[in-house]
Formats: sequence, C-alpha cells, structure tokens
Amino acid sequence: MMLRNEKKFRGCPNHANWQPNPLHRVIRHDINNQLTPLTGYLEILEGSQLDPPLNKYILKATTTA
Repeated sequence: MMLRNEKKFRGCPNHANWQPNPLHRVIRHDINNQLTPLTGYLEILEGSQLDPPLNKYILKATTTA
C-alpha cells in the first residue's frame, strides 16, 4: 500500500524517477547555449575596472545566469 505522500508526489517532476522528455532536454540545451557566452562575457567584465554601480549589476547578472 502506498503512503499518501508517495501518491501525492508520484506525478511530481521532482520525483526521483522523473526523466525529462526530449523536448525539455532540447530547450534546456538551447538555453544553456545562450547563457554560456553571456556568463563568459560577464566574467571578463568582472575582472575589468568599472564604476562600482556597474560592478553591482555585473555581479547580480553573474549570479542570476
């Protein structure tokens, strides 16, 4: 007999046996392809000497991406 919580989370994407379908993999791959150069440019900008307000925005963008 299944516990109530097991029934509740059986169809949940966070379930341990959940596998993404091919469309999810393609979309995630495409998004990562867009984010990779962005994060690279942000890392370059972090190392450059910019105004402190700009550094705050660059740091926020880096942690978000």
